[in-house]
This record gives sequence, C-alpha cells and structure tokens, in this order.
Amino acid sequence: VKSSKSLLTTLSFEFVLILMSFSGTFGKYVYVEESRSWDEAQQYCRTHFIDLAPINNEYDNMKLAESYNIPRGSWIGLMKPNATQIWMWSGGARVEQFFWATGGEVKTAYIDAVGAFSKGNWYIYRPDSSQPFFCFNVILVEERKTWEKALEYCREHHSDLASVASETEMMLIQSKLKNHVPSSMVWIGLHSFQKGWLWVDGQPMTYNAWSSNENPVCPPLEMQCAALKTSVWEAHNCYDELPFICY
Repeated sequence: VKSSKSLLTTLSFEFVLILMSFSGTFGKYVYVEESRSWDEAQQYCRTHFIDLAPINNEYDNMKLAESYNIPRGSWIGLMKPNATQIWMWSGGARVEQFFWATGGEVKTAYIDAVGAFSKGNWYIYRPDSSQPFFCFNVILVEERKTWEKALEYCREHHSDLASVASETEMMLIQSKLKNHVPSSMVWIGLHSFQKGWLWVDGQPMTYNAWSSNENPVCPPLEMQCAALKTSVWEAHNCYDELPFICY
C-alpha cells in the first residue's frame, strides 16, 4: 500500500488547469517546410511519422494556428476521393467538423479534392500543387513508469502525455502501437479530477472510447488514471508501471 498520494490527485482543479495551459508546444503536429504534392506529403508522413495530420476540433484548429503562424497553405490529411465524394482524413475516418475560410465548402472541378491549412482556415487545393505540410506523430516510450512519472517524462523530453481526441487519432495511434507495444496497455494523458475525467493537455472531452461507453464516476484514488487498451480507455491503477505515449 502506498504511503503517500500521487501529486496530481491532491492538486486543486484550478492548479491542474494551470499545469495544462503551460504544458508546452502542440507536439502531435510536425511541420515539414519542404514543398511536395499532397500524395508525396502523405507518403513522407507515413514513412517518417504516422500520417498527414488530422484536425479534430476547434481546439486543435486554434492551437495549430497559434503554434504555427504560417501564411502559406500547408497540406493536412483532408481529402475527398472522387469515388466517395465524402470528406475523409488520410488516417481513415470521416471529417466531423470543418473550418473553411469562406464559412463553407467551395465548389471545385478537381476530381480528387484535398485540403490545406493556413492561420486557422481550410482551403481546397489542387492535389498536384506543391505545398509544405503537417504530419501527425506520437512517441511510444517502452520504458515502464507510473502514470505520474510518465507525465513528467513526456513534459521533460517531449510536449505532453498524449491525448486520443478522435476516432482518427485512435486509428493512427493503434497503427503506431500495432507492431511495437510491449504490453497490452499504455498510459495516456487522461486523469480523473474533481470535475471529472480530463485530458492533461487541455484537449476537450468530445470523444468517448471508454470500454463501458461510460466514464468511471468517482473512481478510487489509485484508479484515477487511464490507459489505452486495444482501442478503448480503461481506468487503471496509477501506481502500476506501464509503457506510455507522448507527443
């Protein structure tokens, strides 16, 4: 039995929010300045990182604009294949929220439309034009640590303990873990506080992947940390030592 409580479980909710707001750069996005076609950018991201970047929600869109004030349009994983005529992310899931520059999708004669990002706005570009681009990436740390030690490691060496903010991110992270994870579970940046379960990087809780479809209410102190297990989240003993994912 542990003789002392975890630091984060004793912090006030307000102080935890302060910790979130200063947790560093928006590390899941990697900006590549070299201009390539959309297909070439996708292949580069899949070779060196995970995939072209998805933008899950208003929070991601805003943080990306704040972190990278780039006037030129840069590829993201936004695509509308002619075969489906449905906007999809390169990682495989449908786009749920749009941030078009004009307030709506612009009609285009392009057979296969793709999207670029600039200062918080989305634009439709020709797929064969050359643009810089954003990749999505997370880092798997195979060294086992408690949840709190994993958080400290991620914030010291990277940006933060990773959130899993959408179906697309879940698919991309699973593709990263598939051939590498040494355990059936990995720590993620989800923790229970006074006002419920929250991502420690400030990501809004708009996506649900709890194994029971409902978040655990008032879990015991030692069970207030979450781990990712085969595409679902589970409350797990914070003092167990697991591998983890940072960005």
